Amino acid sequence: MTNDVDLGAEAHLVNASRTAELLIGAGYERDSGGYPFRYARMTKAGLQIIDLLVDSEERQTDGALSVYGLHAAAAARVDVDIEISRIGIAAIQVPSLDGAFLLRALALEGGPSSLKFVDYARDAASLAILLEASPEDLVRWRTRSDETVARARELTLPLFESDRAPGSLAAARDSRGDPAIAARHASSAIRGLLG
Repeated sequence: MTNDVDLGAEAHLVNASRTAELLIGAGYERDSGGYPFRYARMTKAGLQIIDLLVDSEERQTDGALSVYGLHAAAAARVDVDIEISRIGIAAIQVPSLDGAFLLRALALEGGPSSLKFVDYARDAASLAILLEASPEDLVRWRTRSDETVARARELTLPLFESDRAPGSLAAARDSRGDPAIAARHASSAIRGLLG
């Protein structure tokens, strides 16, 4: 259901440079417009994009984006089967809901001036609301206490401190219902998880 996939490479499982070579061998082209971690190819279904990510603690970053907290976010994983165009069904692992929320909260590092701020704020709020409704993931979230959670709290709480804060307003932008209520829900969910 998406043409944009973030692929995390872990040194003990896969080498980022080798993964980049495999993507290029499969017809993807490395982005030359400022995103050297992005690989894309045009298909009948449209443009397919893969962003290659590594944890910021990894030494291997050639052709990959260094992301703080990737290992912590992927500590708990969920098995998912996806259909890949012209390849078939693939069994992959994705971060659990609590890990996905952590990554989006950390992605807000650039604040309101960031180019992707509205998208990241909307994603963080949506994931927070889903996380509150998932008992298993919520219990796992409540047990997290490392420096990545502290950093997420430091970055994200000020952006959602009220329904008039920049993150709350960004998350409510283009909402289907009342934007004021959407902003209130976003603020409440984030503060409930990080407060």
